[in-house]
Parts: sequence; structure tokens; C-alpha cells
Amino acid sequence: MNWRAWAVRNRLDTQYGDHDNHLIWAYNSTGGASAAGAASRCGSFLTLDQWLTNMENDTSDRPIEQKVRVNKPAGAGDLCLTTTGATDLTNVGLGTEECPVKFQGSPRQVAGGPLAENVFKCQLKPLDFNDPAYGGVTFNLDQQARLLATFPTGVCDWSKPGVSQVPEDGWTTFKDGPGGKPLGDAPSRRR
Repeated sequence: MNWRAWAVRNRLDTQYGDHDNHLIWAYNSTGGASAAGAASRCGSFLTLDQWLTNMENDTSDRPIEQKVRVNKPAGAGDLCLTTTGATDLTNVGLGTEECPVKFQGSPRQVAGGPLAENVFKCQLKPLDFNDPAYGGVTFNLDQQARLLATFPTGVCDWSKPGVSQVPEDGWTTFKDGPGGKPLGDAPSRRR
């Protein structure tokens, strides 16, 4: 499910206007099941360690969100390996022709859903066999009858927010239902 990294990135871009605090490291594995190699694991650990060290050493008055962005280690970015990264981290570039890692889409994305994967129950629209979303496919009468029987109440309308979906409002409690209420002040530390 390597599309999840792109869903997170899309959410960051939508919510914050950038993904400066997000890296995607992809590596080529046998059938997608191989673990990252030693150099890849070590490289990701050292990158994160340097990033956190940079933040810890940042004595500015910047908010933590800005410190995360400005203290990203030099050269830290997306990468794609042609191997599992067992011995080296030769980056061929994420999304390039040389990158053997191809990102899949989730079933919802393939059906037209958002990359962010943030619609859990979609609003419906009537099944329209002339909908441009079907890419000009012509359904014969038998196919139309089967689709109408399968989707009697309609199909997802991905142009609308999900059922009962409301804008996110930071850290909330959902004790009183959808929408939530602010969580309140952080607990104080006692000695």
C-alpha cells in the first residue's frame, strides 16, 4: 500500500501549504515484500537523528512547526533506490524513469476518490452511464442492468465531502459526536 505516503503528502499540502517536513524514501524490493536494507535503515535513522539534533540546537523563538521545516538536514529529500539499500543509497530520483518503484492507487482512488483518502463514506449520485468519469466506456444493456442492480442507490460522488464530514479543527475530542470539541489546555507538569 505504497500510495499511503502520497495520501499523507496530499493532506500536508492541503492543510499546511507544503510538505517540507515529509520525505518519501522508496526502494526496490522483491515483490514488494522485502525489508529495507541496512544502508537504507541506517541512512533514514541518521537523517532523522540529524534533523532532531538540528531542532534541539535551534534556540530561536520560532514555533515548533517552523523549526521542523527550517532544520531539515541539507540534502535530505525524497529518494528512490534501485535496490533495497543493503549497501548504498544511490538515489535515482523519486518519480523518474530510472525509479523502479511504481506507486499504486487505493481502490477508492482508482474509483475516482481523493488522493488524501479522507472520505470514509461517500455521498451518492445517480448512476449515469454517460458520466465522463467512465472515460467514454460504453456499457451494453446487460452490463447496465447489472450495475443498476449492484448500485441501486447510486455511486460515489467524489466532488462532494463525505457523509457527515466536517473540517478538521486540530486536536479534538469526539465525545459529543462529529465535529468534536477542542481538547482543552495541555496538562501541567507537577513535581
